Amino acid sequence: MSVQDGKLTFLNRRTVPVPFAPGARDQFTGTAGVTGTSISFERDRSGKVIGFYAGNTRARDVRFARVP
Repeated sequence: MSVQDGKLTFLNRRTVPVPFAPGARDQFTGTAGVTGTSISFERDRSGKVIGFYAGNTRARDVRFARVP
């Protein structure tokens, strides 16, 4: 994942960069080749991003924690 031209973008060396469309606060859905993919960021009490949950048609709520 990366931010390119102000958009959250999925990067994969086998495909072109795929932008995600914003939804509710801290939630994004995949477009183009990754339709059905969702990203939901998790924040601590101070508002700092501490991880995110990813999902698609085969897996839901796979958690990725931020490494300090």
